[in-house]
Amino acid sequence: MGTEACLERGVRRLRELWPEIVGAWVIVDGQDGVAVRIDPGMGLSDLFTLNDFITSRTHLP
Repeated sequence: MGTEACLERGVRRLRELWPEIVGAWVIVDGQDGVAVRIDPGMGLSDLFTLNDFITSRTHLP
């Protein structure tokens, strides 16, 4: 099971207890639309995106 599925399950479970959860923080956003699957209005904040790593790798010697 990927981290996106864990995030999705975690947010759904937490919303059962605290429905006012409106967003989540992740270190790397895999850019696979997990926030939209959870809730189209939910904010997903990230430190990096998968594209950041792909782009930076092309600049390495």
